[in-house]
Amino acid sequence: MNYLKKMMHLKKLSYKKSNLPNVSVFYGEDEKAICVKKKSSAYISKGKIEVFCVQPEENLHYEINVKEDAEIKNETNSLIFVQLGNNMLLPSKTGDLIFTIRNGIEERIKNET
Repeated sequence: MNYLKKMMHLKKLSYKKSNLPNVSVFYGEDEKAICVKKKSSAYISKGKIEVFCVQPEENLHYEINVKEDAEIKNETNSLIFVQLGNNMLLPSKTGDLIFTIRNGIEERIKNET
């Protein structure tokens, strides 16, 4: 499935509120995903993720191998959709690793350690 179809699929899922503000979750039989509102963060355990975000100039798509518990920080003006692999949404921040998703074309994702 190409990333645009995957992003549209993630946008259509029936997300439910999570214990984190501005973060909703979907747990299906074969997939897990989270939706993070603008200017918000989610905390996930280690594993592979795919991040999708609609931007005016270009849609964003990242595949990230998260090697330790991390924060996904959405600094865009849009929702971001994160497809989780073996990861889980965590109730609070546990590590120091931060992946920041930003607006614009230059340096839109930053790994802050």
